[in-house]
Amino acid sequence: MIKMLLICFGFFFLAVGAVGIVVPILPTTPFLLLTGLCFAKSSEKFHNWFIQTWLYDKYLRAYMDKRAIPASSKARILITVSILLAVAMYIADNVYARIVMCIVLAGHYYYFLFRVKTAHPRSHAASKDAFPQDVSRSAASAHDELLITASAHDDRLTAASAHDDRLTTASSHDD
Repeated sequence: MIKMLLICFGFFFLAVGAVGIVVPILPTTPFLLLTGLCFAKSSEKFHNWFIQTWLYDKYLRAYMDKRAIPASSKARILITVSILLAVAMYIADNVYARIVMCIVLAGHYYYFLFRVKTAHPRSHAASKDAFPQDVSRSAASAHDELLITASAHDDRLTAASAHDDRLTTASSHDD
């Protein structure tokens, strides 16, 4: 019963996170994290499916793999939060509410600038953002490296075989 409830919550959070992609007021990442948590606790099948979706790749993979967020994502999060809280502070008449919002904003900046690592872009050309010619160039160089490695491996095998033949020949002469 609890597993079924967690699966339902997982899909609910997935839907809310997906809506958050197009509605800037609604955060995407926290709901997708909750989706992953619900699926991980309830169903290996749904969890495996979720971690292979483009939503997971785009919004969570860098953080889950490296515990880091790309600088562009950090900037987008901080700009969105800053704008929303600035509007809320402008609208709010209560001084205490404005103070709380300033504290929340400062907390966001502290957390994202000092606590969350910045993921650096991939150094190879085969990243998902690469142009097709970069990918084919990278694939060609990877193919060349594979051929060189295979050739070196074949050379070592040939040398080892020759060495074994010499040892076999030498031991047969010793008898």
